[in-house]
Amino acid sequence: MATIYQRKGSSNWYISYFLNGKRITESLRTNDKTIAKKLKAEREGDLSRGVHRVFGKQSIDDLVRAFKENKAERKPLTNSIEFCLLDSFISFVDKKTVDAITEADVLNFLKAKYTDKSAVTYNNMIGVIKRFFAFAVRKRKLDPQKDPTFDLERKKTVKGKPTFFTDEEFLEILKAAEGSPIYSMILVARYTGMRLSELLHLEWKDFDWREKQVHVRNKPKWNWTVKTYEERGVPLCAELMAGLIPHRKSEGLCWPISSGLNAGKLYNRQGPKEKINAILEAAGLKETREAWHKFRRTYASRLVQLGVSIEKVSKWLGHSSIAVTEKYYACYAPKYDKDIEFLNIKTADKSADSLKLENFGSLENVRISREKLPGEGVEPSRDLSPTGF
Repeated sequence: MATIYQRKGSSNWYISYFLNGKRITESLRTNDKTIAKKLKAEREGDLSRGVHRVFGKQSIDDLVRAFKENKAERKPLTNSIEFCLLDSFISFVDKKTVDAITEADVLNFLKAKYTDKSAVTYNNMIGVIKRFFAFAVRKRKLDPQKDPTFDLERKKTVKGKPTFFTDEEFLEILKAAEGSPIYSMILVARYTGMRLSELLHLEWKDFDWREKQVHVRNKPKWNWTVKTYEERGVPLCAELMAGLIPHRKSEGLCWPISSGLNAGKLYNRQGPKEKINAILEAAGLKETREAWHKFRRTYASRLVQLGVSIEKVSKWLGHSSIAVTEKYYACYAPKYDKDIEFLNIKTADKSADSLKLENFGSLENVRISREKLPGEGVEPSRDLSPTGF
């Protein structure tokens, strides 16, 4: 049997019971007696079935250390960012044990540090905190009922359609990039959809000209792996192959640093970013976001717009799921679909296919005659001008 009670000077209810001959006392974290009674009944039920567990007080420092060791297989850059965010949270709440951290602690941290941040930054921080406490629960270091992030909600973000370069814009980019050391890199970005990091580690030996394919491979010699760790092949179209003829070599990096003390070595990410921004500006385009990633979205969007299956595009992009491709990369161009004509109650005297495009310049030119409907008389043709609605 369990007992609930209130301590002197505290409004919270506590529960006391015996487990394996040892008295256990803990706060129910509520000042409502009705809720306390309900929790007491649930606890007694768990005790009678032998399914109740007691979670000891787990040191925050020990749990953080175990969490970081558990993530050792991930990319170093990913870990360094997440661990930095986690350390800032742990330092702010300043608690000794993991079970001492409450939802109020988490909310106070977010209010103090992330009130003025963007929704994306705010949600990223929540993701880090949630993963930490999920790890604690999974390792049986924290009672699931005491997870302070259980009801924590992310901010809603407004998401527009993925943006991409039009064919006309891309031709202007190529014109502005003539003579640049990254001219061929822009070609490959547009026609293969590779990530910037994949482009930077690409070697000429990765191209199979006979099979018309380029291989995106892990490169242990640079301690670099594909984002998903999974190597893939991407087909080469005729336009790309023709454009690469003047730049082809038998071996070596496709785009090493072209000059200076580090000539011939790998670019870091910042170099190509600065160069592409200058090229876009010369082309009369101004990008406020990741320009190289826009080539990747252009690749995906143009393919799905032209009828290539989303499954195939997702595979070529190297995505872990089709959902990622649909949500963030593939923009479907709006176009007329004849299936919309099923919406008509009765067929118009002229089908949409037979009407000339110029007839739609003004609603005054469109006249629809309705046939007799069940239970109705015949209605004469009706002028659907703006005043007729």
